[in-house]
Amino acid sequence: MEKPSQDNPPVVERLKGLGISPAYAWQIANEKRVPSIPMALMIYRRIGLAYGPIKGASPDEIDALEKLTARRAASKSEPA
Repeated sequence: MEKPSQDNPPVVERLKGLGISPAYAWQIANEKRVPSIPMALMIYRRIGLAYGPIKGASPDEIDALEKLTARRAASKSEPA
């Protein structure tokens, strides 16, 4: 995995390519801000970099978290 760094502008550019604002992309890449779980999962799935709550998690752990997150989102959207 690439190490986030001010000297690694390709990471910031890749994050910006996902529609993340330049300032927020820089903050995530340099570990100044922690993305939400859904944002961290989206970053991981699209460019393969793990930040915030999934940093250090195994691929199996990330898969399980993604399933739980999707299940929770689905249950919130169901009518009461």
